[in-house]
Amino acid sequence: MKLFEEDREEWTKQIIQQLKEGKLNEIDRVNLIVALTEMSFERSRAIAFLENLQDKICEHLLCICALPDSKERNHWIVELEAWRKKLALLHSKKKTYSQSMLTKKFWDEPFGEEDDLLTFFSIMDKDKQYKDLKQAIEDDSINKTHFKAFVLLFVKSILENGSDTATIFSQWHKPIPVRKTRRK
Repeated sequence: MKLFEEDREEWTKQIIQQLKEGKLNEIDRVNLIVALTEMSFERSRAIAFLENLQDKICEHLLCICALPDSKERNHWIVELEAWRKKLALLHSKKKTYSQSMLTKKFWDEPFGEEDDLLTFFSIMDKDKQYKDLKQAIEDDSINKTHFKAFVLLFVKSILENGSDTATIFSQWHKPIPVRKTRRK
């Protein structure tokens, strides 16, 4: 009981060892229940935070890609970076998110199952605010394959707490290198 309060890491190692050795009668059951409950609560909170931001993040990602010349672009990047940092922090503490979970939330659910991006846009219900975005989507000026790669870079930056959002987005409109093939 005292070890649980003073050195949680050592207590956890001790519980793991007791489980490995099959010493189930020696396990500090009360504190094990407390620890598991805390972990579950923290994970639930982190997932709720992710779900709360899901639509806003997807909206900002789409706007940045579809409207590279918008005067709002820097604002979207700043907001995305704040959210990315918070998600990365929540993930780094307990490895809360998996790549498949984030891909599902930021690609599969909002964009992946549809033939075009207009369905997500119509869900946003912001026709007046984003006339240019709607036009870009209708004109099919967003390459969905490249947009997916861009979204997956954002996901990777959360999991690895790597590149910041501005760096990812600054590379978005760089030309994709074309591989030259040799002619025989």
